[in-house]
Amino acid sequence: MEAKQLIQLSKRTILFRLQISSPWRSSDFKEDASTWKASEDGKIVNNQPARVMDDRNGAGPMGGYIAKITNDAREEEMEDNMQQVSTMIGNLRNMAIDMGSEMESQNRQLDRINLKVGLPYLRVNKILFKE
Repeated sequence: MEAKQLIQLSKRTILFRLQISSPWRSSDFKEDASTWKASEDGKIVNNQPARVMDDRNGAGPMGGYIAKITNDAREEEMEDNMQQVSTMIGNLRNMAIDMGSEMESQNRQLDRINLKVGLPYLRVNKILFKE
């Protein structure tokens, strides 16, 4: 048992000391062309991502938020305050949509990176534990 572990340890140290060229191009490994996507990496971004918009325009009700009873200054101030709150909520909603689309973009990028890291890792394990 201990001898087998020593052999595996020596394989690992030899792998990092020697330059191994033939196992990396072995017929056992199949490259996935979509993994590397050289055309997309390092691409210069000329414009920002488009904002996702829905059918709603974000404006409040056309008749106003407050039912006018006395038409005094307090009702006007309440109406103005409600419009400001509505605008702020609309801005927060747009920011949430932007963050969601940015997170989707970042997740796609992480998936591509994970694919790139996975292939060499599998190759090294296949070489190290080939028995």
